[in-house]
Amino acid sequence: MEQQTMPSFLQEDKPKQSDVLVQLMELANAQLQQEAYVKQLSDELDKAKGTLNKISSEEIPNLLRSHGLSRIKLANGMEVTVKEDINVTIKDEQRFFKYLEENKQADIIKTTVFLGRQETEDLASLHKFMRENGIEYEEDTKVNSQTLKKYFRDKCGIGLDDTERVYGYQTGKLTPPSSLPDWCTVFTIATTKIKK
Repeated sequence: MEQQTMPSFLQEDKPKQSDVLVQLMELANAQLQQEAYVKQLSDELDKAKGTLNKISSEEIPNLLRSHGLSRIKLANGMEVTVKEDINVTIKDEQRFFKYLEENKQADIIKTTVFLGRQETEDLASLHKFMRENGIEYEEDTKVNSQTLKKYFRDKCGIGLDDTERVYGYQTGKLTPPSSLPDWCTVFTIATTKIKK
């Protein structure tokens, strides 16, 4: 029986396929190594950020506060300043908006209207125009994050000295974070800035 010979173009392809598979295996291994390396670096970065946060928001502020300081210039020219700041989480946005309306402070709410391709009239009569003409639209209301922080910073007296804050709490002009309604969570944080 005569042995069949493989066509030349298939014989030439065979080594090339083998080379491709070897290259693919090397690249796949390289990708796995890089993924592991990136994960290691990400973990190290998270750990470094945690350490930085602990130093800047706990250790330095606690050290300066324990000596009655919030700002100091060191002999080497560095100036260390600790400021009080605030973090706010609104748990129930509708109750917060109602609270703002009841206290005549709703002007900090930002309203965004999303329209499809529509020709619009004057912005002052936009809502009326859409209702009268049966145009469907979405409306998004929110308080900008920086405005939200400022609102609660002012409401709670964050950044004021202790005497002014205590007086504000006693007179009812300020509200301690622990006495705010249950639809929000507010806690104070310290931030450290260093100038060289």
